[in-house]
Amino acid sequence: MYTLAWVSTLLLVSLLFVWFPSQNMTAATIVVQNGLFVLISFLAWHLWESDSSIGMGWQDPQWKTQFLYGSVCGFLLIIVIFLLQWISPWLDITQVYFKPTLLYPVLFSGAAFLCVAIGEEVFSRGYIQTLMVRQAGPGWGIAITSLFFASFHFGNPHFTWVSFINIVLAGLFLGLARHLSGSLWLPIGIHLTWNWTQSFFTPVSGMQFMPREIVSFHLSGPSWITGGNFGFEGSVFTTLVLSGAIFLLLRLASHVKASS
Repeated sequence: MYTLAWVSTLLLVSLLFVWFPSQNMTAATIVVQNGLFVLISFLAWHLWESDSSIGMGWQDPQWKTQFLYGSVCGFLLIIVIFLLQWISPWLDITQVYFKPTLLYPVLFSGAAFLCVAIGEEVFSRGYIQTLMVRQAGPGWGIAITSLFFASFHFGNPHFTWVSFINIVLAGLFLGLARHLSGSLWLPIGIHLTWNWTQSFFTPVSGMQFMPREIVSFHLSGPSWITGGNFGFEGSVFTTLVLSGAIFLLLRLASHVKASS
């Protein structure tokens, strides 16, 4: 039953990436694709999963608090990455630009990134990770899910080996947040503001969601350092920040466990 659920879900999701290639994403396709992510996840769960004692983390009575914590965390992570880039010799700010005409694109991109966060987290951390953790344990379950999550981005423009490592690390961080909190709303919040805040500075996963960045700057280093056209997710600064965030999250979890 488990193998059938896994294979069937993978086939359905593979079709989504054929129907909605990342190079041609629009507002409509973002909504439809991520709506289908959610639909597939819930259909697969109700078709193949009979254990009602294990949930996907969607129904959390403290969801507002978890979502808020996650949103603050995602925002701070991107700000730290930007500050590290700024104090390095490879980034020079050329302009800070914001006019009322940008308000609509900012809000519109926020709504799009909320759809992405919900769709990808329900499917990755809600359905797949829950399944994998139950079958292989937390360590392997979160690791396999993170590799699978990174594979979503193979077709993105300007994808590099550094981007792959960083998206795996992001998946590990989101997976740990989901597993340790028991809530899907924490990684949804992180995912939302990670993408949304990043769009103020650079492309997000190689794709331009804003008509122009609010903070414009000149990059003068190799793309594996600066991120290049992929955005911050292609930078080794992001590798360092995510590695540190994972370490701190594990330390916090062990401290809480030891004190309880």
